[in-house]
Amino acid sequence: YTGLRSELATLQDRDNHRVEVLDTATHRAAAELVPEVYLARGWETQSDSSNNAIFYNAALLNSVSYRQWLDQNAVAWVAMPTAPGSGYQSEASLIKAGLPYLNEFWHDDQWTLYSVSTPTRIVPAPATVVSSTETTVVFYLARPATLHLSLRPARFLHISNVDPLGPQVCLSSDSPDEITATFTAAGQYVLTSSFSVTSAVRASCPAP
Repeated sequence: YTGLRSELATLQDRDNHRVEVLDTATHRAAAELVPEVYLARGWETQSDSSNNAIFYNAALLNSVSYRQWLDQNAVAWVAMPTAPGSGYQSEASLIKAGLPYLNEFWHDDQWTLYSVSTPTRIVPAPATVVSSTETTVVFYLARPATLHLSLRPARFLHISNVDPLGPQVCLSSDSPDEITATFTAAGQYVLTSSFSVTSAVRASCPAP
């Protein structure tokens, strides 16, 4: 993973996109690459099969559904090893056959990296990401806005203004792959998955 990790570290805007890694039989991607990048998929099979069903049913995986999945998960890069693990063979075959929205831009003797044409962002415009960690994204909004975030709904997901006296952010979701956040004021905000009272007990959003 050394060469892949070094190349991923050079990518611009990696704090607002994810990487899809077709893991090897060792299942070391998370341990080797996080927190350098955000991964689109985890190593736990039960969660993966629930959240990413197209990879567990050959009838569901094709060029169109794969592109939709990349967009839903804000994937900007796909990393494929020379020897993908058994659970990634269908995906690897699809990529090797050629996809118009994947463009190879780097490889070594173990990995090949592809960029995704016009990828979606985790936190979309007009927000601008200021900084990020493994569990936190700080971003700035120049004006009030409603953003559709490429995040799966989670009980402890929370967005707050960096100003303790700033306005609260309304979170809602009608999709398993997206969260809608309504911001009533410009400012700098923090997205985190840590526990807080306001995220554990969600108030209903006010009527428009």
